[in-house]
Amino acid sequence: MNTKLDILKKIQSGEIDMKPRWHFVLKSLLLLLSIVTIILLVIYILSFIFFIFRQSGVGFVSLYGFRGLSIFVINSPWLLIVLAVTLVVVLQLLVHKYSFSYHQPLLYSFLGLILLVLFGAYAIGQTQFNPRLQGFVKDRNIPVFGPLYRGIDERRPESIVFGTIIEITNDGFVLESDRGETLHIIITRVTKGLPNKIYTIDETVLVFGDRKGETIIALGVRPAPVDFDFNKHDKNFGRGLQK
Repeated sequence: MNTKLDILKKIQSGEIDMKPRWHFVLKSLLLLLSIVTIILLVIYILSFIFFIFRQSGVGFVSLYGFRGLSIFVINSPWLLIVLAVTLVVVLQLLVHKYSFSYHQPLLYSFLGLILLVLFGAYAIGQTQFNPRLQGFVKDRNIPVFGPLYRGIDERRPESIVFGTIIEITNDGFVLESDRGETLHIIITRVTKGLPNKIYTIDETVLVFGDRKGETIIALGVRPAPVDFDFNKHDKNFGRGLQK
């Protein structure tokens, strides 16, 4: 009873500021909107990072020893990765303000958020969202998105090549790359690939190796991603780099 009287006295004296109910409702709605917006933004950023890994080939070469791992580390989009991690931390702080997370350990809610955004990014990766968005913004001067998607090809190291096999040779095969180059791919005992793999003409592959001019000594060969569209890449890009 004394507590209620004390509260009433503080309200009358102005020590406690009474706020209308709509103030708390609006605050809760803004908090919820912020949480949903950040979740969608993190999901998009992660899906775009995975898209970069696939389209540049960087995500595959980490399987090919220390050389491949170093290529992966050097050419990963670290700015986007740091941004995604930062947003997840901010998201965790916002979610913890919600009443349903008060009694949940921080670790559980944090892991739940990680699983949620990873699943969302994976789900988007199974669609044509990023490839279609890339095709839409490629030749348009759209802020942020245009440079992001046009820069994917420029991120690909010279040691990674996508292409179609046009000839089988005694020591490997001849590849027509997506950049319009004709390259001689040499397969050696150290080349990693599918066990007992027999390469065929018109097969599309990713090649990772040591390049000298138009010859690549392959460290790894694998099938190209099924969603890799060779028609989206500039056939004169590779020639321009060699001039």
